[in-house]
Amino acid sequence: MSRPRVIQDLLEQGQVAASRISPGLTQTLLPAFQAGLLGRTRSGGGATIQVQRLLEFEAFLGSVYPQIESVLPRAAGIGAKRNSKTGGKVLDRFVLMARSHHVDEASPFAPYANITRQFGALGIVLDTAAGPLAWPELPIGSTVMTIENQESFLHSEIIPVQGVDLFLRCNTGGRLRSEFIEWLGGQPSIQVLHFGDYDPVGLEEFCRLKAVLDDRVRLFIPDGIEDLFRRFSARHLLEAAGNRSVLARLRRGVSPEMDRILKLLMAYGPLEQEAIFLALATPSAWS
Repeated sequence: MSRPRVIQDLLEQGQVAASRISPGLTQTLLPAFQAGLLGRTRSGGGATIQVQRLLEFEAFLGSVYPQIESVLPRAAGIGAKRNSKTGGKVLDRFVLMARSHHVDEASPFAPYANITRQFGALGIVLDTAAGPLAWPELPIGSTVMTIENQESFLHSEIIPVQGVDLFLRCNTGGRLRSEFIEWLGGQPSIQVLHFGDYDPVGLEEFCRLKAVLDDRVRLFIPDGIEDLFRRFSARHLLEAAGNRSVLARLRRGVSPEMDRILKLLMAYGPLEQEAIFLALATPSAWS
């Protein structure tokens, strides 16, 4: 982050209209005012900010705006304003987590499974600054399950699903990174099964995947989903303004699975994906 334009004008012209100095910038410059490096004088119906001691003010600015550049966003924030957060929250790389439970050592997924057995999971780094050509590719013909919540991902070995080679979690708090979707979409042999919360946001994320992957993505619906909705959904969550806003954007006809969930959602309210583990713990409840 470079020095604000008004600061450059202040250095070059010696004064600027006080109205150009925002409250936030006024707070930043407060030590300079207190030390007498800057002064404020009335001017007509307003006021001007004037440089009183130029060399000392330049030294002060050097401490506030080091102006050391970096291609790394957080480091650039420190170099620009001694604050990593001023470079923005989006990093130039992000890590998605993967797990595999293959037992066939001849499988192309054996390395993923071996790391999962030894360490619990592995990380795949997508370099967003370098772009898609630099991104790693999964084995041809992979079937992956994208999982929204951490508990479900960490216990993926007991999710009642067959034929999944890799379980993937993009750790972004319920919303998938657009680069993650682009990464999956750029591998035409990949099939995707999406496992999110059965709520408006979870269905909207499925729609985002569907828009890129088309018929290569399906919505995961476990057996006994109607019973889970009847017993564990939370009707009051549907009344939240955010959920109602997202629900209004959802349309029918995206997929038969989504239409089925929408019907249950409207009848009973949202259902969090971890509810499937309750069914596994007490299977007799659904028989």
